[in-house]
Amino acid sequence: FNPIELALLAVLPSQRAYSLQVLLNLWLAGLFMALWMRQLGLGWFPALAAALAFMLAGHHQVLQSFIPFLGTPLWLPASAAA
Repeated sequence: FNPIELALLAVLPSQRAYSLQVLLNLWLAGLFMALWMRQLGLGWFPALAAALAFMLAGHHQVLQSFIPFLGTPLWLPASAAA
């Protein structure tokens, strides 16, 4: 169950929805990682570097082929920052 996927599939054709889902999941993963790092007390530059490293990590690149699993690593920094 991925609410982002359901919302995108409801309003867009499937190919465009999946492409947008990949981009949105990567962007949200970076955003949540940057927020978590800022919550831990890092400055903006180290937080953005951590977010970029997390967004471009190998598991995100591999999971782009497996759309149902792409949203899973997104929630790790989100839940840690909560």
